[in-house]
Amino acid sequence: MLESTYFFCPTCNIERKFHRDGVNHVLHLVLGILTGGLWLVSWLALTIGHYYEPWTCNSCERTHQRPTAVKK
Repeated sequence: MLESTYFFCPTCNIERKFHRDGVNHVLHLVLGILTGGLWLVSWLALTIGHYYEPWTCNSCERTHQRPTAVKK
C-alpha cells in the first residue's frame, strides 16, 4: 500500500508529489483477530512508528523527514 501527497520539496524548490509505504491495516486486523487481540499492541506500535517514516520525492527521489507545507 502506497501513500502519496503533495509537499514543497526543498531540493527541487517546487511543490512535488511525495510517497511512502503505508500500513496494511486489513492484514493487522486479521492478525489481531487470529491472535485473540495480542497482535493489537504490535499494530499500534507500527502505526505510531509509521508517522515518523520519511517521505520520498517522486522527482528527485530524495527523502525528507518532515516535508514543509506547500508554499503559496
